[in-house]
Amino acid sequence: MADYSKDTLVVTILWGRVGSAILGLVAFVLGLCGYALAPEDLDRIEPLIGSILAGLAGVLAIASKLRESRKVKDNGTRMG
Repeated sequence: MADYSKDTLVVTILWGRVGSAILGLVAFVLGLCGYALAPEDLDRIEPLIGSILAGLAGVLAIASKLRESRKVKDNGTRMG
């Protein structure tokens, strides 16, 4: 693993924070449009959002592992 190279800061920021930035922007735009949620709406939406985020977390974890394994394999073939 001596040939392993870490991602640059720019790639890390883009890869790790895009989802939260999108959610924040959507919430901001909805707030500007005057959209507000009642407590009953939140009770219905909360399980849905939780399941969507759990699914996205799984997909992102798999994508990250595939990306890292490809990067390690590429480094091994170049240096080996």
